[in-house]
Amino acid sequence: MVGDQESGHSVVGERIVNVAPGAIEPTDEFGREERSESGAKRAFRRLDAMGGGRAPVARFKPPRNSNEISVNRMGLAPEDHLAEIGKKNAKPLNKSFWGWYILFAGDIEAVGCSVSLSPLADNPYHADIIIPVALDAEDTRDTLIEFARDLAYHARFRPWGDWTKELQAYP
Repeated sequence: MVGDQESGHSVVGERIVNVAPGAIEPTDEFGREERSESGAKRAFRRLDAMGGGRAPVARFKPPRNSNEISVNRMGLAPEDHLAEIGKKNAKPLNKSFWGWYILFAGDIEAVGCSVSLSPLADNPYHADIIIPVALDAEDTRDTLIEFARDLAYHARFRPWGDWTKELQAYP
């Protein structure tokens, strides 16, 4: 275990074990940005109709040749600030920011994944969900999809902005 005096975290392999203020609790929320209008509207309609709003599995599949899923620590900053980060991240992709798929740290751990705090220069709230799979294994793709399915099952959609009022007016 290697200590980091500034952050108060100890590093064990790739996983960060919290040993100081700012520790990750099971109830801490992590948000995955939604940048698809149709995905956001579909998730919101499910949320509205069934009170849950399951996330699409594709939102929790890591990029090619990776086992990490980029998320933000939701409780550390006001949502409007995190939404600004979401808008900035969507712009280079010619997309818009629509909200987040929220997971609790306890649910991430329950499916067998871990969270690695990975602050960036322009986003100190950044973290990664680490899927425990060897990238050179034969069944990597299938295993990643299984973990993505489990994560999506636990995620709930949290919309951002006024666009939901339009949908509520026309059920």
